[in-house]
Amino acid sequence: MRQLLKRNFYPLPDALLGLYVLCTAREYLWALGGSDSKNVAAWTASAIVAGFLVWLWSAKRGTGWEGTESSLSAEWHAWRDGGSQAQPVRGHVHCDWLWLSLVVAPLLIFFHGNAGNITDRGTTAAELARRGIAVFLFDWRGYGRSEGSPTESGLFRDALAAYDFARSRSDAPIVAYGESLGGPYAAEIALERPVRCVVIETSIPSLAAIGNTLYRPLPLGWFAPRALTTTRWLNEARVPVLVIHGKQDEVIPFALGMQLYDGLRVPKELLVSEKAHHCEFATCEPERYYETVVKFVRQHL
Repeated sequence: MRQLLKRNFYPLPDALLGLYVLCTAREYLWALGGSDSKNVAAWTASAIVAGFLVWLWSAKRGTGWEGTESSLSAEWHAWRDGGSQAQPVRGHVHCDWLWLSLVVAPLLIFFHGNAGNITDRGTTAAELARRGIAVFLFDWRGYGRSEGSPTESGLFRDALAAYDFARSRSDAPIVAYGESLGGPYAAEIALERPVRCVVIETSIPSLAAIGNTLYRPLPLGWFAPRALTTTRWLNEARVPVLVIHGKQDEVIPFALGMQLYDGLRVPKELLVSEKAHHCEFATCEPERYYETVVKFVRQHL
């Protein structure tokens, strides 16, 4: 259990869902008819569920879900054609970026997933740059050298700050890339800021969907109907979307990736690996991955 939690998707899903349980308990008590015995039973059940969720959250906090100190790879530094720079965004979010001076390159903002930091995405960024796509990487608060602790609202503020910072440094067309945890935030950025297209890798349709899946048979997603609604935000953004998922993903099941894809009502493409696990497509099938991503980005500039 703890090893699975170490790789889990959200930093605070259990605490959030537990809060939803407690905050909506009164509404359900009224629906039950308000008898004392039913009230006691409902409150007891809510307390048990909330306590279980808090335990899960504590387990996750103790097994390394936060990022580690970042140190970008040699591959990343080797591809600094036009230059690269590391500095804070809004004083607490650490970033690094890679751009190409000899070509007009689209700018891909990489909203990375849980576990690790920008260090772990350096090779992917370098390979995209090698193929003519500039990349902007940043670490969420609490990851790498970024200060603070991650929360749902805090990560959204980080995403906005990262976009605005990147836009202030470049006039290139922007592409939002959301990996796992970063998927919903890339989707919401596409709704709040201009982007040409979005790439979603091994992510979810909504917090409700992942809650129902991870904690079945408890229908915990009922308590988070409007949280991190990736599919809805992408549909409202009305931009093309590329969905990437591996069938061997044990963190976010492949079925959730297909649920996201099937729910899209915008121009969309799907890239599936029969053998890739969570966030492994680029290393598992690199040629297919890079060819598809680059082609998708360029056709929507």
